[in-house]
Amino acid sequence: MAFINGSKIEKNSVKMYLPNLIAVASGVGKNEDIIVKIESFWNELEWKDYELSNLTVFYKFDVNDSVMCDEIGGTILTSPSNSTIYCFNNLTIEIDLDDDDGFKDINNDDSIDDIYDELPSPAEIEFGGDIFVNSNFVEFWYTINMKHKSQPFSIKNTVKSSILKYDLKNDI
Repeated sequence: MAFINGSKIEKNSVKMYLPNLIAVASGVGKNEDIIVKIESFWNELEWKDYELSNLTVFYKFDVNDSVMCDEIGGTILTSPSNSTIYCFNNLTIEIDLDDDDGFKDINNDDSIDDIYDELPSPAEIEFGGDIFVNSNFVEFWYTINMKHKSQPFSIKNTVKSSILKYDLKNDI
């Protein structure tokens, strides 16, 4: 399992953090699927003053042949310093934005299991291991658009998370 540090947002003296991405291999042996998890930060109280949209997960990995990028519809990037070929792609993720404050009134009749079941779960994106079959690493990050609800004019900021570099040769 790999962890990275979150990204900090400083806007109008308010400090907020995008949560870390977590990547987990789901299987045994070569060509395992990789599950990338994004904590559902959009349901937390400090994000309620923002209109959030366009959560997009990006990934970039090294390939031996540019044909691999063509197969997944990715963009081909080449490093001028070492002639490495990279495949770059992204996925837009639907997020469930609660209209309430994200907090549930707890009755004495509620069991711990009932309360736990209603907690927001992380967004999970599963990548088939065959995508990264000959790669040494894959990098994941995400962006989200945000606009403060009380702004009299429409200015959107795009916020980027830190990059998770997942070593496919050693972590799997």
